[in-house]
Amino acid sequence: AVAIKQPVPTPTMRSFRLACGKLLWQRIEDAVNLIEDENARWAAQQSLLTAATISRTHPLVNQLIAAIGLTTTQVDAVFSAAMRIDNAP
Repeated sequence: AVAIKQPVPTPTMRSFRLACGKLLWQRIEDAVNLIEDENARWAAQQSLLTAATISRTHPLVNQLIAAIGLTTTQVDAVFSAAMRIDNAP
């Protein structure tokens, strides 16, 4: 049997923020502000502010998962919720 590869969830940043909710979004911003390298912190801040979409496989997502201490199941649930928001009529 051949495994069917699922598409990588890539919701709009707006839907992702809404799916996160105020508390999780604050935790994400706090984790970004704690990035030690000034250039990496600035780049991450710009990504959060200006990106039109966010990919589940983006390296920043994995970095923040570790910093915040979420499970992959929790993160997948946020991305699924964000995709539902994007696809809502």
